[in-house]
Amino acid sequence: MPTRPNRTSNIRMTDVAKAAGVGVMTVSRTFSDADKVADATRKRVLRAARVLGFIPNHAAGALSSRTSRVVGLFIPNLLDATYHQIYRGVVDFLEPLGYQVFVAETRYDRSREEAEIRSMLGWRARGMIFTGSECSSISRKLLGDAGVAVCAVMTVQAANGITAVGFSSDRSMKALGDHLLRRGRRRIALIRSAHGTHKRLKARQAALRAATSSKVEFRVVELDAEIPFGFREGAEAVDIVLRRYGKGWTLVFSNDIPAAGAVLRCQALGLAVPDDIAVVGYAGLEIADALRPRLTTVRIPKYDMGEQAARFLIDQIAGSPVPRSTDLGFELIAGETT
Repeated sequence: MPTRPNRTSNIRMTDVAKAAGVGVMTVSRTFSDADKVADATRKRVLRAARVLGFIPNHAAGALSSRTSRVVGLFIPNLLDATYHQIYRGVVDFLEPLGYQVFVAETRYDRSREEAEIRSMLGWRARGMIFTGSECSSISRKLLGDAGVAVCAVMTVQAANGITAVGFSSDRSMKALGDHLLRRGRRRIALIRSAHGTHKRLKARQAALRAATSSKVEFRVVELDAEIPFGFREGAEAVDIVLRRYGKGWTLVFSNDIPAAGAVLRCQALGLAVPDDIAVVGYAGLEIADALRPRLTTVRIPKYDMGEQAARFLIDQIAGSPVPRSTDLGFELIAGETT
């Protein structure tokens, strides 16, 4: 077993190669093209590098080869728990292959997304994964000109032929609408931000309206808060609906967190859920199962979307064909809050 010297700045690839019992080129390939190194050999090299404290100069390697082991993951908002499992799926697949995942927060802002794309290209990213992106024409041109691998997550209809991995929002809202009609819910309040709603959420709300048609009474309740909403906004929505419209409404949220906040607020007010106020979430987060009464929600395959997107990205990098659209489906969880 190699022993770690006092100074790590002088550790070279030759030291790692000697400790791992391989050639210098194998060490270099492990850090630049890991999928071409046998699994057992790669693990031995990485262990020797870790013990010796060897830190490869990725920036220099990227400049010399015009590529890197970097993949960009674009997330609309780091505060939104929906995206954590997508991130885990991406990282769990890519890290064993020697890739690093750089996360960029776009905040549903096109100019910010475009700036982050330029930054990723500056790092010579091999590929980019977009979650919930509207992908402007400028973004598409940047990606097309760079020729990097690209995959969109949470959709089955990505722009300009970009590989898409996700689920059908329209079908999920149709399933939710049918469920609410079967439960006799005829008054629906859609909860959203007064500071603007992103395109995907608008389409989802329109799909719910279309699914229930003229059979229900709709109200839109806008909160003076930025998305993603938290527990507090869920409680606020209950107060507003009660003050404006009274009992008997179904509150539909775009996320399980504010939906849980709404249920807790009803309980604090002594209201029966769903008899006085019904509540619907979205995403299928852990809190939906833990809440009592159990939350009605739409569970989406968050981890699987991230993992599959990463897999397709590697296939693209290798020059292998990938499907343009992969629908991983969804599951309507008919809980006790409706």
